[in-house]
Amino acid sequence: MTPGTGSIIEGMNETVPNPDPQPAPQGQSRLGGQEAAAPDGPVVGGTGYMVRVPGGVLECSTGFNGELNGKPVVITAAHCAGEDGTRAAFADGEEFGTMAGVKRDGIDTALIEVDDDDAARFASNLVGTDRDATQPIIGTAAPVVGQKACKTGFRTGFSCGTISQVDANIDVAGSRTIDGAFTVDLCALPGDSGGVVFSGDRALGISSASNVADTGTCANADAVAKAAGFTPRLSAVPIEDVLAAHEGLTLRTN
Repeated sequence: MTPGTGSIIEGMNETVPNPDPQPAPQGQSRLGGQEAAAPDGPVVGGTGYMVRVPGGVLECSTGFNGELNGKPVVITAAHCAGEDGTRAAFADGEEFGTMAGVKRDGIDTALIEVDDDDAARFASNLVGTDRDATQPIIGTAAPVVGQKACKTGFRTGFSCGTISQVDANIDVAGSRTIDGAFTVDLCALPGDSGGVVFSGDRALGISSASNVADTGTCANADAVAKAAGFTPRLSAVPIEDVLAAHEGLTLRTN
């Protein structure tokens, strides 16, 4: 595969560029380019967050709000999490939880255990959509080829596309794999990882990889894809696989 020109697909096996967030030096955070303040009111799926690691910070997006052992948690991607015990913070540096249940082998999932002081802010079933609107999530669904699906992430916001594959095995530039993934034909970039993928009021999965991760912007992604004859594509971990990976985990549905 030539970097930046898309993906190699062999049956249901796909190789994509590595979208794993590279640590941004302190003071150069993309999250800081937004209004650098913790969100007011309920924290909805698709909100930007960061974790501090050696060399800087990793920037990703929150997934669906959930509950484990009677405590609020946020679902996100393992490649955004650092290690168990890493602290998660909003754009302004306000910490709100601790990474736990980081699982990378064949599945890209982790949880943020929400601090008691912030529990009420993560008690909703809302995900972000267009123009600061929200969508309540009332359950889960299995992805189906041809189905419309939408994603929300801090880097590229809200967008929708069509599910093009299910039960795909994704090789992320040789660094990790996603077993049983589904793909949505839309642009996603580093920073969207961990964010929500949904269809109407049903949770479908968590954003994990993209075949245009190394293009910088969706405008560049569209140009590169058009020239090379492929479609920008998001790879996601099915929500049922995420729930099965964390015994006792449930989604907020009201």
